[in-house]
Amino acid sequence: MRGAQRSRLSIAISFAIVSVAAVVLFHLLRGIDVGKVIAALEAEPRWRILVSAALVVAGYSNLVGYDLFALHSIGKRDIPLRVVAFTSFTSYTIGHSLGAATLTCGLVRFRVYSFWRMNLLDIAKIALFTGMTYWLGNIAVLGAAAIYAPQVFTAIDQMPAFFNRLIGFAGILAIVCYLLWLGGGRRVVGHDNWQVQLPGLRGTMLQIAIGVLDRVLASL
Repeated sequence: MRGAQRSRLSIAISFAIVSVAAVVLFHLLRGIDVGKVIAALEAEPRWRILVSAALVVAGYSNLVGYDLFALHSIGKRDIPLRVVAFTSFTSYTIGHSLGAATLTCGLVRFRVYSFWRMNLLDIAKIALFTGMTYWLGNIAVLGAAAIYAPQVFTAIDQMPAFFNRLIGFAGILAIVCYLLWLGGGRRVVGHDNWQVQLPGLRGTMLQIAIGVLDRVLASL
């Protein structure tokens, strides 16, 4: 009975995701002039289009690292790479297109990973680690950029350059303090069944690298 209920729930989630995605995609594309798109592509050198395409592929490939890192962090290491890659690609593609990425990505992950004996708590833990990876990488990149070129941020937030540079230093300092805290021993957050052991120092460095590479590839 539980298997039948899970199957019906999975079908309902799949139908809802596909339906909403189709509606959003229609609204996003209906105002696009295909002729202008083709003309714009023809006006660009082929090497630039190839480089852009390669960066897109690299960017989406790097997203697999988010899920792989999260799954290893919660002890789910028996899921095949092809399943992780498929789940990562579809969840981020649909999630970022529909908005509310935490919810929509979670629904897609639950749809796939539920067949690998993972429950909603596991999906929530994955969301926690992928979110941490994103923000650690984001803070590192934006912090370094604010230190190096604070005037760029001034054009956006209208704050003095020195103040933006201070914000950049604060972001980098926060990451350094977090790493020092992790270096002090095993760190666990949450209570009871919601307890999650945070990655160690080396694991967090890898986590930051995944997030930084994501931001760099997206920017390029």
